[in-house]
Amino acid sequence: FTRIPGRFSVCDCVNGNNRRYSRRVWEKNLQPGSALKEAIARNGAFGLLEHPKDGVVTLQSPISHHVTKAEIIESRDATGKPVFEIVGEISLYNPTLVPESGKLLGLIEGGYNPLVSSRGYGSLKKGPDGVDEVDEDYVCEGWDVVIKPSFENAELTPNRSSTAAQM
Repeated sequence: FTRIPGRFSVCDCVNGNNRRYSRRVWEKNLQPGSALKEAIARNGAFGLLEHPKDGVVTLQSPISHHVTKAEIIESRDATGKPVFEIVGEISLYNPTLVPESGKLLGLIEGGYNPLVSSRGYGSLKKGPDGVDEVDEDYVCEGWDVVIKPSFENAELTPNRSSTAAQM
């Protein structure tokens, strides 16, 4: 379970926080040279167990993983309509050395599929439909494992096939 893939977000749909992240916002965050892509390249797109209450992340924060991959892909919703999703992968740290990774690993081994939520900063604009549109100045810093993500389908899917064979 050291590398865990899954869906991070969905473009252009309203989430549980009444926010909409456009495809353009994610394209900007995932383009070569962006702050997020640079952080991923240096293994510094840290993920925490839950979002920090004050929004500040330091090396003292409950860091459990880092994002190793994030990209936009086209898929289809239940009706066959094209949708654009952010998919990627996180990597856990050595659970012996990083207690938060150990806690997350224990939950995963117990059958939990981690749910994730993006963490970042930027401004919002109220759309004509009353939805808060995330502006293009949004900077994503990474994805945290949270108990209640704003996108209900932002779920990682650990590969349990090798551990099932061991049990």
